[in-house]
Amino acid sequence: MIMEGSPKPIRNAVWHQDSPNVIITASHDDNALRLWDVRTLKEVKSVPTQAPTTSLEVQTGGGILTTAEGNAVKFWSLDTMQLVKEFTLSIPTESASLFAQKNCFVAG
Repeated sequence: MIMEGSPKPIRNAVWHQDSPNVIITASHDDNALRLWDVRTLKEVKSVPTQAPTTSLEVQTGGGILTTAEGNAVKFWSLDTMQLVKEFTLSIPTESASLFAQKNCFVAG
C-alpha cells in the first residue's frame, strides 16, 4: 500500500482500533500525526505535533494512542484525536508503551 499524498516517508503506522479502514502514521521530519483512509489512500485528518513522532502504539480496547516525540510521551484519545495527557522527560525518547491498566508507562 502506498500513501502517495504523504509529505515525507512514513516511519510508523498503526491501525485505528475503531475503524478498520483507517491507519495512523508518523513520518520522519514531519510534525504531524496523519490519519489515512485505506480504501481511497487519502489523508482524512492531520494532527499537529511539536516534534517528529518516533513511536506509535494503540492500546487495545482502551481507546488510547501512545506516542513518543522529542522529550515527550503523549496519550491521545482515538475517538477525537485530542491530547489527553503529556509527560515531558529529561532526555529524548524514541519509544513509549502504556501498561494495560493505564496507570504507568515505559519509555526509552
